[in-house]
Amino acid sequence: MQKRLITISKNILILLGTFVVYQVAMLPQIIAEYVANIEIVKVILAVMYIAAAGATILLLWQIYQYLLQRNRSQAGIEPFTKKTLYFMVLILALWALFMFCSAWYSKWIGGGQTPENQQIINDLIRKLPVWTFFDVVIFGPISEELIFRGIFFELFFKSEKNWVQALGILVNGILFGSLHDTGSAFPIYAIMGCLLAFTYVKTKDIRCSMFVHILNNFISYI
Repeated sequence: MQKRLITISKNILILLGTFVVYQVAMLPQIIAEYVANIEIVKVILAVMYIAAAGATILLLWQIYQYLLQRNRSQAGIEPFTKKTLYFMVLILALWALFMFCSAWYSKWIGGGQTPENQQIINDLIRKLPVWTFFDVVIFGPISEELIFRGIFFELFFKSEKNWVQALGILVNGILFGSLHDTGSAFPIYAIMGCLLAFTYVKTKDIRCSMFVHILNNFISYI
């Protein structure tokens, strides 16, 4: 029992560490918000950000690959089959329904207010449109899928048992939602996390959840 608690604690620290690395990589963008009128500084920060983003994705990918090999996992990158294609069509249909319901929820339950996380993104789009596109549509989804789907499930929910996977999807959704919004928009982000987790667990292909996440953020951006 004690050994298991130590393992869980270590895994929590690993997951937390990957999230901290992801946040640190975005520091140049945060600084750029306050020096938007100083072009040379903004260019230097942009170069730093691209380098940090690339290094972060590479590091997260290496950690993910190590965990896959250590666990002898069936997940990772699988050959794209017709079954996967049909499943992705179903997921995209569910996602469209989810976006419709979330719009209704925001209007009637959330008082028509834009979620805080989306407000931050809208503000960044206004100040740093190109930079924010790269962050929201490329760097963010890829990094978050590696952390919250790939690494998360290899650390905590490795079993192929249905109830373990279902519990993992639920916990993953709650974690993802709480990190994006703790207010009235929490259910929206939690369900989003569950859908992304469900996509990853069922396809066992990190590219599938990345695609859905990128598509969602691209639609939100435009």
